[in-house]
Amino acid sequence: MPQSPHSFLDTDVREVFENNSIQEIQGIQRKINYEIERKREELRMLVGERYRDLIDAADTIGTMKTSSANVFQKLSALRTKLIGLPNQLTLSTYQKSEEHPEADKRKLTRAELEVVTELKLALDIPRQIQYHLENEELIPALHLGLLFIRKLVCSEEKYTWSFLQATGNDLGPTALVIQKNIQEYCETGLNSSKASYQKLSECIVVKQILTETPSETILSNWLTQKILACKNALVSSEESDFLCIVASTIQAVHKIFIDPELYSTTTKVVRKFKIEPLTFVLRFTPKVISEYNSKPVLVEEPPRITRLAQIVRYDFITPLMQLLDKQENYLSDLISLVQLNEYRHSSNKILKEYCEDLTRIVLGPSTNIWTHVFYPVFQRRAESVVRKAVAEIMDFIRTIGFPKFQTADVTFDLVGFIWKPSAITSEGASPIDNLKVKCLTPNVSQLCEDMEFRLSELLVDFQTLGDVTLKEFISGELSKEIEKFVLEVIQTIIGTTESSNSSFSRFATGLIELCPTLWKLLEKDDTTNLKRILMTQTENCWQNWIEFLLQSFNSKLEQQMGALTPENVVVFMPMGEIYETDGGEHGEKFVPSVRIPVELTHTLHSLLFAICIELSKVGPQSIPRNVKDNLRVSLAKSIIQFYEKVTDIKEGEVLTPQMALQFIFDLKFIQWFHASLSGSADEIIQKLKSIIDPFDWDIVNPRVTMNLKRFLFENQLTMGLLFSDESHGFIAQNFKTKQSLSFPTPTRHILYNQLQLLPL
Repeated sequence: MPQSPHSFLDTDVREVFENNSIQEIQGIQRKINYEIERKREELRMLVGERYRDLIDAADTIGTMKTSSANVFQKLSALRTKLIGLPNQLTLSTYQKSEEHPEADKRKLTRAELEVVTELKLALDIPRQIQYHLENEELIPALHLGLLFIRKLVCSEEKYTWSFLQATGNDLGPTALVIQKNIQEYCETGLNSSKASYQKLSECIVVKQILTETPSETILSNWLTQKILACKNALVSSEESDFLCIVASTIQAVHKIFIDPELYSTTTKVVRKFKIEPLTFVLRFTPKVISEYNSKPVLVEEPPRITRLAQIVRYDFITPLMQLLDKQENYLSDLISLVQLNEYRHSSNKILKEYCEDLTRIVLGPSTNIWTHVFYPVFQRRAESVVRKAVAEIMDFIRTIGFPKFQTADVTFDLVGFIWKPSAITSEGASPIDNLKVKCLTPNVSQLCEDMEFRLSELLVDFQTLGDVTLKEFISGELSKEIEKFVLEVIQTIIGTTESSNSSFSRFATGLIELCPTLWKLLEKDDTTNLKRILMTQTENCWQNWIEFLLQSFNSKLEQQMGALTPENVVVFMPMGEIYETDGGEHGEKFVPSVRIPVELTHTLHSLLFAICIELSKVGPQSIPRNVKDNLRVSLAKSIIQFYEKVTDIKEGEVLTPQMALQFIFDLKFIQWFHASLSGSADEIIQKLKSIIDPFDWDIVNPRVTMNLKRFLFENQLTMGLLFSDESHGFIAQNFKTKQSLSFPTPTRHILYNQLQLLPL
């Protein structure tokens, strides 16, 4: 099989003759001859075209031969002189031998020795710098780096080391690596949490010299890095690490720049430091080292105290405040005031120990870093804890406490509870007796006891914390939430049943009387305001309850006495009659033509007594005095209005003198409910008098007055709740003997302890 031309070189001749015919072999021979001729022609063309290049290459080869011979000759001479180099490097001075001039020819000259020394320094300094950095010897590494950069890389000699020489702003790769290594060491030291204050001072000084940056800028950048470290600690929820970073940073600034002024001490060490030739195993001091040691290193003076305070305040303390303001998770794991108090004491102790000296300069003697930076965040967290505690208390009242109390209070028998005698103890009145006096139930007492338990926990935590400003927040939060709850309840019970109003009133009274811890937690103004709201809303509830009571009373009165028909008159007119002696010797009886009333109308008497029963059921002591006065006045006025209406005789109705006299008795009775009612029924009384014969009126009037006096005195207990304190006292003091009667007026008050229907 024919093969390609470029594969003939690898073809075995024996295989060709074995595998091909004679014609094929002759064809292969022709192809090979053709390729040989073609290559020969290409070679001739190439030589002809590149003739001049070939001539030039020949000249270059000749020059290279000459240069190589010169280099070889000089290297041979250098080799001869370098044989004695170790001995020359160990000599303290350059010495010339007078006896052996041939030996001097083999020695390096002074200039040559300096060049060789520089070469040795250029090779040894990077290694020495790395050695010092590994051994945490920053100042020697700094000076070696400065020697390398200033005397070798930026040399002013006529000769230059091309592999070291700086070009423009570029120091060269070796110098840049040296500078980078020292700077990275400084950065690592400044960012290390375990670096000593001396090491931090050295890093600041070295970085300032190496980068020719003001120390203020370096300090500001370092504080910025510390703020970033604080942020990382907060993100990882490491409050202890965060606090340690803050404390160590502030103390480091104080140690470095104020006391004991480590920056100044380090500066002196840097200026006094000298590079020793023995570092490079040299017995003499080369010119490059001597020149470097003779020129002091320039180090910037530390910032003044005022400037230092500004840097710390605006580059560390202010950003730290801003950082804490943005970190919502700071102190989030502290869920009680006790834990917050423990954290405050521990952190305040650390900050006071490490930061007090500098913060007194930065922030002034009247404040410290805790109150300036940490307290606002601490206070917000404490307020959050308080807000949660108050929310839990109010949630208990809304969802469990008050609904449970309200349900139990509706069916509670207050009258039976008050009448049931309490066990007599040697200690005096029992807690149950105190409840009876205030007309409170065990249900409201239990609710207040549960509230007291929760409020006591909050009070104990607050007292442990001892933060006055937090007291204001607790007071405001509690008063606001309780006021909100009170208004919510009022909105739900307006226009509802009587029991809802009385239940809330007892609850409000219980808050005032049975929750002393609540008032301990409130400020004076909040206490006054909350009590005013409770009393106002209590009065509104009782007033609402009174309106229900009056509506029921008026409805029943209208139903039973709405018309003066004979059938109704027989029902509500009393049939009793009193007989008076005429004072004669024979004890004759005087029987007037008109029977004299001795008591109220049966229906009115029954309805008024029913009101007294209702008052007793809810506990009259719990009803505010002004509400009871409103009840008395409103009740009397509604009766007067009813009598005015009922005395307008219609067809089928009768109004006899006997009925008129009974109505006059009723109207005079109700005027004793309150002093302000004196004279309020005069108009209707005059109208009723006109129905009675004047002669009969003159006879019965004194006896009506006497019977009214007796009836008032006899019913001052059973219906005493309907009389004001002034009226009640006047009746009790004056109506048991024959004394002149004078009705009390608003300007004439006779104070007397009102006797209630139920025993206290």
